[in-house]
Amino acid sequence: MKIIKFIPILFFVCFLIFIYFLLPVYINFKEVKESIPDREDAFREKQEYLSEIQNIYQRLNEGKESLEKIEGALPNKPSLSSLLNFFQEKSSESGLILKKFNQSQVSPESKERDKGVVNQKIKETKITITLQGGFSSLENFIQIIEKSSRIIKVEDINLSYTEEGFLELNLALVVFSY
Repeated sequence: MKIIKFIPILFFVCFLIFIYFLLPVYINFKEVKESIPDREDAFREKQEYLSEIQNIYQRLNEGKESLEKIEGALPNKPSLSSLLNFFQEKSSESGLILKKFNQSQVSPESKERDKGVVNQKIKETKITITLQGGFSSLENFIQIIEKSSRIIKVEDINLSYTEEGFLELNLALVVFSY
């Protein structure tokens, strides 16, 4: 008889253990199972976003050459050595000899006041170079400068003859940068 009294108590204790330990786990499992479609949608959205970013990255890499040309046309900081090297190469390509090279920074504000334009990002560097050679070489030099990726403006050209009979060319140039 005593065993018969303990059986309902044992069932009741088992029921309490089930409710106390297993029911919260079951409820949590059910909530996670119900949130799976939402998480799958969020995962798909992130995958689409990442694939879009990868496509943009690939297009940027394809257009990298164009970006490098733009960077070459408007360098951040035009250094004296890079400009000297550039003009030395271009003058020797055209058959001229570079004799003198002078650089002076032009204040962007003074040019803007003259033009009435407010653009403080583009800087102008004024360069004066003296070349020696023939007139056809001068034409070649100017054509090479026009075809280069750098933005260079020829402001003034002075021609004179040296004692040796060579043509001396004084060019005032403006190189743009930002």
